[in-house]
Amino acid sequence: MHRIHRARASILAALCALAVGGCSSTSSPRSAAESFLSLLKDGQHLEAQDRLSADYKKMVVSLMGGIKNENLKPYYRSDSMDSFEILSVESSSESARVHVRIVTKDGSTHEDDIDLVREDGKWLVAHF
Repeated sequence: MHRIHRARASILAALCALAVGGCSSTSSPRSAAESFLSLLKDGQHLEAQDRLSADYKKMVVSLMGGIKNENLKPYYRSDSMDSFEILSVESSSESARVHVRIVTKDGSTHEDDIDLVREDGKWLVAHF
């Protein structure tokens, strides 16, 4: 009997972890920035574009045709970015700035800020 209760509790805990983990990529400024940079690094531009705030996405799509390697800063391009590191996060309840260091495949380093806003409970990129 106790084994059944433990098994149910374990299954319930696993389901809860999956439910929370499913939205973890936008649940904090740090995780949103990490997810966005990982998508850029992997060349998943449409998925990265979905991590933009509504206003920024509208501007990026209308002015540049969306996120593409050719319209990104060179160190954000998937064929150039080797790794990244979150250096600091400053946030309020509705906005945040994440300071990042990006290392390119040629070994050069670049520091930049990613601005985020909270929309519908999710942290989204407002400028990078």
